[in-house]
Amino acid sequence: QADLQQGLHVDVVPDRISVHVGDTIRIRNDDDVAAQVGVFNVAPGVTVTMRFTEVGRLEGYCSVDPDGRFVIDVRA
Repeated sequence: QADLQQGLHVDVVPDRISVHVGDTIRIRNDDDVAAQVGVFNVAPGVTVTMRFTEVGRLEGYCSVDPDGRFVIDVRA
């Protein structure tokens, strides 16, 4: 987190992922501060799991990506 706060590029998560309906992703925050990853607010030490049930796109702010963005494309 300190590197991010200093404006350094840190490759923690990709800024875009593609999944299919029925796929599940897990986002684990091993940091000591909360992280916003797209539509997910992940508290320290917590793992968030989501199964995708329909085609679409989820976009949102990402506090751990230098570009500040996270996109999930859900395909059939």
